[in-house]
Amino acid sequence: MSFLKLPLPLASLFRRIRNLSSSTALTIRTNRTADKNQQTVEDLRLHMARIDHEIRDTQHNYIAAQAVSIRTQLSGPNGFWLNLQKRRHYSEAQGSAQWHWHHLQELIKIRIRLNQQIDRLTGQLWPKRIRFWFTLFSLLLFGLAGLGLLFLSLITAIYLIPVWLSMLLIYYILTKRANKLSQR
Repeated sequence: MSFLKLPLPLASLFRRIRNLSSSTALTIRTNRTADKNQQTVEDLRLHMARIDHEIRDTQHNYIAAQAVSIRTQLSGPNGFWLNLQKRRHYSEAQGSAQWHWHHLQELIKIRIRLNQQIDRLTGQLWPKRIRFWFTLFSLLLFGLAGLGLLFLSLITAIYLIPVWLSMLLIYYILTKRANKLSQR
């Protein structure tokens, strides 16, 4: 096929057009994927907003159940019948509070998973993880430095006990002599 050789400027023009068309198709495909990811992120954010609302409601109900159990425990007069009612209401309030607590824990786990999915889709998962580990490492480092400083100050205080005792003994002796001299 050497007889169909195109002149160099035309061949380069056709190559550019071919590369442009493939990059355009790639761009269109990438934009479709980005639109799909954007729609998924928006759906996940809406779902997270619903979960947040449900978490707030569950927290409110949990606090109300705890308040009922506390009011039941601190209720007024005691009698046999009132004690039976108090125990019944207290156990029901505790059961309700326990159910709300477990439900709240499950909702928080779902929220964490949703947040991680959003972070994966937006590309923020690893920066957030690195930031978390760096913060944790810094807090541990400062905590250990504080404990080390506390330990060193304790060792220094123990080491200086003989010095302080000798200074107090010298002060006591000098004040005793000063008192004897002033009495003469």
